Amino acid sequence: MDYIKAFYDILDKTTEIALATSVDNMPAVRIVSICYDKSRPGVIYFQTNNLKSKKVSDIAHNSNVAFATAPIGKTIANVRSNNARVCKSKHTFDELKHLFIAKEPEYEEAYNKYAHSMTVFEIHVEDAIVVVDYGVKPGVVEF
Repeated sequence: MDYIKAFYDILDKTTEIALATSVDNMPAVRIVSICYDKSRPGVIYFQTNNLKSKKVSDIAHNSNVAFATAPIGKTIANVRSNNARVCKSKHTFDELKHLFIAKEPEYEEAYNKYAHSMTVFEIHVEDAIVVVDYGVKPGVVEF
């Protein structure tokens, strides 16, 4: 089984992840829209338009995060990681907007309207568990 391929196949089919942060042993989970660039293995992007949010504050205090995709369709296919780091991206939203629009074309108008206020963050995945289906042993991918 090619778990790297499965990792990206699952990311291709999902638009959001549950991103978990923790500050002072207080966990918080939120849903964020994601995209990725195949030329940067193990990096997942998300955006925010509020740099004063609790999410951004949590990341500033502790860049260690966990995340999970939701199962796809009637399968249990999912990706999850307890070993990832987040940082503010050097890329602007305008530079990556095409990736976000490709994932969610229905948001193109909003993305174009609010691009000036969006900030992009990067999740650097160290390793992840990839579950492809019932009866198939989950695999671990490392980046």
